[in-house]
Amino acid sequence: MDNPAREPVFSPNAKWIAYVEDKALGHGGGGVWVIPAGGGKPQLVAKAGNASSPIWSPDGTMLAFVDYDANKKIHIVQLGTDGTPTGKKASIDCPEGIAGVRRLAGWTPDNQ
Repeated sequence: MDNPAREPVFSPNAKWIAYVEDKALGHGGGGVWVIPAGGGKPQLVAKAGNASSPIWSPDGTMLAFVDYDANKKIHIVQLGTDGTPTGKKASIDCPEGIAGVRRLAGWTPDNQ
């Protein structure tokens, strides 16, 4: 892997590792990438100004993350079995009463 990375997280089936690019070397900046756990070519799955907290859905078909450049949104990208995005990145507003989303805690068991 040639690009600086942070916050690596294995997919539920342990076949993929998602991570956020660290363009500013310790100061953030960059999108969400996946790479096969056994090695291979990384691929960008979601562009972001400063992504953080990538979390796989329990079934391994989606990744949720926050983007500090848009901290009132939670972003979700659906992935195919080959690790490529299968549609557009979806964004949902953070819950009312919260100033902004900084870290994600996880998914419910039923992918919510």
